[in-house]
Amino acid sequence: MYLKLGTPYASTVLACITLVLGFCPLVLLVYGKRLRARSKVASALLAEAEAEEEARLRNREETRQKEKVRAHALGLVEDEKKEDV
Repeated sequence: MYLKLGTPYASTVLACITLVLGFCPLVLLVYGKRLRARSKVASALLAEAEAEEEARLRNREETRQKEKVRAHALGLVEDEKKEDV
């Protein structure tokens, strides 16, 4: 490119490309949310992540319930007594 265009023009072309590409991160910051909302892939990934998070929370709650039952069966936890006041 430098041989065919010469140093000044070739450098100008590279500078223009750099200038245009330099705004890409700013555009993605400003319009990124809207772009992701319109994207089928991003929507699918978001739905998958939400489903995984829901499954993880459900698994955590089931594990806590099992641990409570196990601790109660081993006598590690005293029965909770409700006192009428």
